[in-house]
Amino acid sequence: MSTRSAAKPNRPNIVFIFCDQLRPDALGALSTLPPLRTPVMDELVSDGVRFAHCYTPNPVCVPAREAVITGRWAHRYGCMENGGPRPGADVPTFPGLLHEAGYATFGAGKQHFRPVREHRGYGRLELSEGQPAYRQDDEYLLFLRNRGYGHLTQPGGLRGLDYYTPRESPLPPEMHITPWTAQRAASFIRANRNRPFLCTAGFFKPHPPFDPPRMYWDRYQPDGVTLPVPGRTDEEDAFLLAQNRSKNQDAPDEARTRAIRTAYYALVEQIDDAIGVILQTLRDCNLLENTVVIVSADHGELLGDHGAWGKRSFYDPSVGVPLIAHWPAGIPGGIVRDMPVSTVDLFPTFMELAGVTPPDGLDGQRLVHAARSGTAPDRPGIAAEYGSDRTFKLMWRWRDQDAPTDEMKHGARQWKYVWLANGGREQLFDLTSDPHEQHNVASTDSARCTAAHQALVAWCRQTDFDAALAAPDRLISSPFQSLPLGDVKPQLPVWPARDPDFLNR
Repeated sequence: MSTRSAAKPNRPNIVFIFCDQLRPDALGALSTLPPLRTPVMDELVSDGVRFAHCYTPNPVCVPAREAVITGRWAHRYGCMENGGPRPGADVPTFPGLLHEAGYATFGAGKQHFRPVREHRGYGRLELSEGQPAYRQDDEYLLFLRNRGYGHLTQPGGLRGLDYYTPRESPLPPEMHITPWTAQRAASFIRANRNRPFLCTAGFFKPHPPFDPPRMYWDRYQPDGVTLPVPGRTDEEDAFLLAQNRSKNQDAPDEARTRAIRTAYYALVEQIDDAIGVILQTLRDCNLLENTVVIVSADHGELLGDHGAWGKRSFYDPSVGVPLIAHWPAGIPGGIVRDMPVSTVDLFPTFMELAGVTPPDGLDGQRLVHAARSGTAPDRPGIAAEYGSDRTFKLMWRWRDQDAPTDEMKHGARQWKYVWLANGGREQLFDLTSDPHEQHNVASTDSARCTAAHQALVAWCRQTDFDAALAAPDRLISSPFQSLPLGDVKPQLPVWPARDPDFLNR
């Protein structure tokens, strides 16, 4: 542990690195996805604070991002899926409040705003949304056009049968969407080195399509990557598997599975290099000491774990996200905090860092004290939400501080409870003994399930989520419906393990 001073200086800069679909275990230092290499993020962990159990408020892009930028649960706006309504202009955002407080505010990369050009408090946006409707709305597409790649109108990839088919990027490495985002962030930092700033680098990757440049792909051999955690979710969460079908991943062969995971690793390492560009810019400008660098994501990616792909799941690889905080002048280094936290906590944390009075009605809690002292925020647990009707589900994640003495021999146990409205089904995982969530113990621990259900009911009342309640003491449910097989999309050809031409098809 570092012995540096934890005294807080005035008005630190804030660099917010927000990735899309980055798993919580996508760090080389954790060794959970060997042989993944992330030396830059590993350095941030070794000299900063990592929150080991951070969760997204909603495991899909738009609701997760709205909860972060507004500091409020997305259900307050009815935004439970990507197509849901957005909050009105009267809802304050953390970039807007920092801008009003004198910070230069800038967002590079993916922001996922609607309308696209709505700044939400950023003084300037330079976007790389991946799938914009119009070239003129996207600086990255304009950049490609000006350098002779104007034919690539959808560098983020069209959504179709091969959306989850890994492929080599058609672009030179330096023109890929990831380094472009880092370079725009670095340019802003250099131009604003003499004033406090908020710089958000919104990396589109490792969101599919899985299209790393060849130089990154060649660093990983498919036979060297780990295979997914086994298991199927058909009986408990039938609608989770619907997204497999939409991605043409009902039953991928092992070679295809390894290829997807290899490409994902490659994209994560490319992001790590891009973060290194931003950190080196801070060093060159003598800003690293008093800049808070936050690394997180909107949600994770299952990568075949539990027989599923994508997100929209409360298994940790989907609902969990990394959260790393690095601030040499203000927080200790080499620390891991194990209390459950949420990215809805980022808004009040940014306010605390900047000395700005937060608005009323925020749903998150400040994390600076938790980072420094290890004292958990005063709340019984962390919730997450997703969907509507039969797809609706809620998660409750907590540390069992009040467990009997014989259960506390190795510290507070970590638990996760999931309520599935489809059939009123329950999942309960003892994350201390079952970190991969392979053993649902709901049927043998009815008392703990009842207590967790009541905690979720209380959370719904506290956050004005009446639509989630069927009665004052009960969450909504509907008769169970399995996912009909219907017409399964045709699988793409069996994936070659190492065909030298497979990337060029």
